[in-house]
Amino acid sequence: EDGSMNFAPDKRWGFFPAGSVGWVASEEKFFNKSLIQFLKFRGSVGLTGNDAVGGWQWQESYQAGSSAYFGTSPSQSVGLGYGSVVNPNLTWEKALSYNAGVDMNFLKNWNISLDYWYRNSYDILRNRQTTLPSTFSLSMPAENYAKVKAQGFDLQLGYRKDQPDFSYHANLTMSYGWNKVITQDYAQNAQWIDIPVGKTLSTIKGWEFDRILRTQADVDAFVAANPNYKHNGLSPALGMMVYKDLSGPNGKPDGNIDDWDRVMLKPNNYPIVYGLNLGGSWKGFHLDMMLSGRLGEKKWMNDLAGGVEWNRMWDQWYSDSWTPENPNATLPKRVSANNSNTYQTNSSYWLKNGSFMRMKYLTLSYDLPKGKFYSKVFDNVRVFATGTNLFVISPFNKYYDPEIGGGNAFPVLRSYNFGIDVKF
Repeated sequence: EDGSMNFAPDKRWGFFPAGSVGWVASEEKFFNKSLIQFLKFRGSVGLTGNDAVGGWQWQESYQAGSSAYFGTSPSQSVGLGYGSVVNPNLTWEKALSYNAGVDMNFLKNWNISLDYWYRNSYDILRNRQTTLPSTFSLSMPAENYAKVKAQGFDLQLGYRKDQPDFSYHANLTMSYGWNKVITQDYAQNAQWIDIPVGKTLSTIKGWEFDRILRTQADVDAFVAANPNYKHNGLSPALGMMVYKDLSGPNGKPDGNIDDWDRVMLKPNNYPIVYGLNLGGSWKGFHLDMMLSGRLGEKKWMNDLAGGVEWNRMWDQWYSDSWTPENPNATLPKRVSANNSNTYQTNSSYWLKNGSFMRMKYLTLSYDLPKGKFYSKVFDNVRVFATGTNLFVISPFNKYYDPEIGGGNAFPVLRSYNFGIDVKF
């Protein structure tokens, strides 16, 4: 049981039980250990609570203002008014989690752990502001009503070989999870693409990129096929980026590129997260390295899409954007942020493969032979060299590091260390 001052006295306490069971099948008399040396099945279930919602949201308050008038003088006086609308029933967010797993050592040198987990999150705090009419002047408080269900797999696979003069090991970890919104508020006039229920929390929505109009013949042909085409108030022109006109308020293409033309560019953007540890030893030399990354993830790079000329950081705009002399450029015609353009849009053009593999660290060390380089005063002397974040392999790396938030964000730092480790 746990309590939190973030909730009203009668909503303060929560009971969050948990339990687990396990069975080591390899210890049973009937088990044959010739191929599998260790086998364990396990399961657990537990309820957890979250109180990280900010304090005193449940308590009514007053706020000072200067809009009160007293007497016959027209001057304003300090007065008190009601504070925000509060929810006295605010309480813990809850998550009921289940886990089933198996651990196994097999073929003498291999080991594996596989887990499946399922989490039912409910009483999630959300407000219902979107269902209120725009004439309602106050902000609604959070309510415990939203529900999200999530599930996934975790895998660990390892190998180790030990010999008198040579040993090595490898360990791979991978995890993948996904979720679905069960209950969440949304506007009654919301388009289907904006309704969160039944979708994941990681959907990517945007416009379908069509082409860049490179020649006057391209412009004429496009206008002939799309006579009413408008985007951001602009008609088709040389060097412009245009999009697919898929729908309008009536469900049919209307020539106007707006919210009705959005599509689900990626319904689920949860990646496979992995790490690979490799190492070995040979005659006093030791090698240890870690590779990590993500697979199957899409990432926006449209923070490079524009800006005013003196703040446009991506040099490709000046060497590979459309001009009459360079009609086959990768980028559209460059437009200052002070003017309207059609390329600063969340379109499929700017959505790239963000999968990557990073060399997190690499350590090479050597144990100096005892007696040749040092006396019996020391038990062991090791010299080592370590490098962190040595490189990253990714198709996204042509824009910027896939692990940072944007092209102008602080980069991931690379470091080198050299030293001596002495044991007495």
